[in-house]
Amino acid sequence: MHIPSFEILLSSTFVVAFVCGASAQGSKSPETYEPPAASKVVLGNIVPTLKNAKPVDISQFEKRPPKVALALPGGQLYFEVPSIDIDDDGSNAGSPQGWNPHPVRGGKVDKSHQDITAYNGAKPLSAFTDPYVVLPGRKTPKGADWYAALGLGIHLGDGAVVIRGDKLVFVVFGDTGPWNKIGEMSIKAHELFGEDVFEQVTVPVVGPDGKPLVDSTTGKPLTKTEVRTRNRASNGPLIVIVFPHTSVGSKFVSVDTSLKTLISEEYTKLAGVTK
Repeated sequence: MHIPSFEILLSSTFVVAFVCGASAQGSKSPETYEPPAASKVVLGNIVPTLKNAKPVDISQFEKRPPKVALALPGGQLYFEVPSIDIDDDGSNAGSPQGWNPHPVRGGKVDKSHQDITAYNGAKPLSAFTDPYVVLPGRKTPKGADWYAALGLGIHLGDGAVVIRGDKLVFVVFGDTGPWNKIGEMSIKAHELFGEDVFEQVTVPVVGPDGKPLVDSTTGKPLTKTEVRTRNRASNGPLIVIVFPHTSVGSKFVSVDTSLKTLISEEYTKLAGVTK
């Protein structure tokens, strides 16, 4: 297990500009930013350190910018979003009966689900059983992932926490998402905040040619009930804090088994609050 060094890597001009540069467009400055009042108790000692944090570049997040994104003095990534999307990628293990990974929405097949996540430990991650958070990926195939370009030493598999109000959830950084938005986590993570993320809907039965089938006796369209992932974000505000150098790599089994103790230790050191 790699012990966090909490050292910000600013060895190149590019990284200095990315972490500290004035191009952190749209983000509140550390001097004017105030975390949600309902989260201040659980944030503990993190609150006064925010004034000394460094803004990171969020200019690429045209689709959904965060309220703030900061490199904390200890090297952790901290960001706040007004809402957070649902990621149902990965293994279907733990999915409800009748769940359709590619439902029809607005007359079109939703093809956003992927059977794999960017990170896998000893087993493939499942959005249904593994609480994980998603960070933005790369804009071009040869470009750098946003989290890597920050120069904080963040890697897939690192531990993190998500906070809404006074509730804190332990998660793993388990997947990458679109380059132009930030704020997404797995079904399990949403459920730990009490969210109901599934919808039960009645849909037509279609044949191999994609056309609706009808009952040969009544002539009425045949229908069936299916379960699909809710296509609506969970409201915040939510805070995400990622702890660099905490990944256990291929030894990851679950957040509870592999990361919870380490995340708790790091969070206690940072916030002065035991979780």
